[in-house]
Amino acid sequence: MGLEKIDIELWKEIQDKFSRQIGLPILTVDSNGKEIAVSGELPFYSQLIKSKRNELYYSQNGLLNIKRQLILHGESAGSIVCGPIGFDEGFDIESFAEELGIDKEELVDASKEIKQIENDKIEHYKKFISLLADILPNLAYQTKKKDKEIMELKTLYNVIQKVNSSLEIEDILNYIMKFLVTSLNATDCSVFVYDEEGEKKYTLKKDAEKMAEIEKEAAKKALEGKKPIVIKDVRAMFKADVEYNYNSMFVVPLKLRNKPIGTISLYDKSANFKEEDVNFISVIADQIAIAIANAKRYGEFKELAVVDRLTGAFNRRHFMELLETALKEKISLENPISLILLDVDSFGKYNNTHGHPRGDELLRELSVIIKEVLGEIGSIGRYGGEEFIPKLNTHESLEIAEKIRNLVEDHGFYGRETQPNGKVTISIGLVCCRINLSAKELIREADEAVYRAKNTGRNKVAQKIILANNLKAEI
Repeated sequence: MGLEKIDIELWKEIQDKFSRQIGLPILTVDSNGKEIAVSGELPFYSQLIKSKRNELYYSQNGLLNIKRQLILHGESAGSIVCGPIGFDEGFDIESFAEELGIDKEELVDASKEIKQIENDKIEHYKKFISLLADILPNLAYQTKKKDKEIMELKTLYNVIQKVNSSLEIEDILNYIMKFLVTSLNATDCSVFVYDEEGEKKYTLKKDAEKMAEIEKEAAKKALEGKKPIVIKDVRAMFKADVEYNYNSMFVVPLKLRNKPIGTISLYDKSANFKEEDVNFISVIADQIAIAIANAKRYGEFKELAVVDRLTGAFNRRHFMELLETALKEKISLENPISLILLDVDSFGKYNNTHGHPRGDELLRELSVIIKEVLGEIGSIGRYGGEEFIPKLNTHESLEIAEKIRNLVEDHGFYGRETQPNGKVTISIGLVCCRINLSAKELIREADEAVYRAKNTGRNKVAQKIILANNLKAEI
C-alpha cells in the first residue's frame, strides 16, 4: 500500500507542526526516494544539491539525518527524514562537488552552515519522528478512506440519478460506458445484455466490436466466479492477437436477484485497475443492473404499444404513423414509394373449417413469411382482420409482391388441402406512387387493387402505378 492512498494534505499539515516544533526540516519520501511532502526550509547546502539532482539522496550527500521507515498496513511505503542533525566529517566534499558540477568553494561554504545537534536533542527528535511515523500513516489513510467513501457515495448518487433519468437502454449504457472509461482512465468499454432472445452488445468505440468472442469467454469466467475479474494479459490467456490498447480487461458481471443479465468489459493497455476500482464498480454494477432491467421493461411496454400481439407486425395506428412519416419525404420518379395490401383468400372458410385458433396460427406464419422477404427494405403492419400492408422504398416492388405470393402458395399451412385448389393463397394490391399522396389515399388505391385481384380470380397481384394526380395505370 503506497503513499498515494493517504491524505497528503492532512499529512503535510501535521508534519509542518512537528517541523516548527523542533526547528528542523522534515521530508516524507516514497520507497523510490521521491519527495511527497516537505516541511520547513532546507539548508542552502541541500538546495544546491537539489538544483543539480531532481531529488536528494539522503545517505549520499554528506549530511547526517534522522530517518524512519514508514509502514502502512504491513508494507513499506517510504520514509520520514528529519535534519540535517550534523555533517559527516569524513565525507569528501570536494570530490562530491566535482561530481555534481558545483563550485567547490561554494559547496564547502554551504556545508559550514550545517550545525551539529547535541546528542540529547537528537534522541528527543528521534522520539518525535517515531511518533510521527507510527501515528500519522494510519490517521491519514483513514481520513482519505472516509473522504473517498463520501466521494464514492456522491458519485454513486449521480450515477443513479443519471441512469434513472432515462428509460432508453442505449442512452443509459452510453452514459455508463463513458463514465467508467473516464473514472478509471480506461481505453474503452462495452456491455453485453442477456435476455430471452439471446444477447446484445453495446460498444463505446467500434474497436471493441472485435473483442466479442474474447468477451464471451471472459464473461463466462466472471459469471462462474460471481465476481469481477481482471485479466492482465489478454494475448497470453486467450492466445489472441489483440490491439495494444485492449490487452488488459476488467470484467464485471451484472446480476439481478442472483440472475445474470449481462457483463461490463473495460479495457486498458496494462492492468492498472486497482482493488478500490473493483470494489467501487461492483457497487455501481448493482445499480446498473436495475437500470438495465427497468429499461428493458420499458422497451417491452413500448413495443407492445406499437406491435400487434397476434402477428408481431406493427399495429394499424403505428404503421399509419410510419407511412405518414415516409410520405413527408420527397417522392419522385427516382424515389418512389410502394405499398402492398394483401388479403388471405377465403379466410372465412378456413376459420369455419379449422377454428379461429388455427386461423390465428396461419396469420402468424403469414407474418413471418412477409418479414423474411422484406428484410430491411420495408416495414409491415396489420391493417384489418387479416390484411397486411408492407411499405417499400424500392423499384422492385412487383418482384417482391410476387415472391410473397409464391411463397404463401407453396407454404405448408395446416389444413391447406381444404381450401380452394388445395392451397392457402393471397390476393395482393400493389400501388407504386411517384407523387405525394396522403396515407389514406395510398391505402384506398391499394384496396381497390386488392378487390380487382380478388374479382379476377384471386391468388394474383393487381398493380397500380400513379405517376401524377390524373395519370394512373392499372396492370
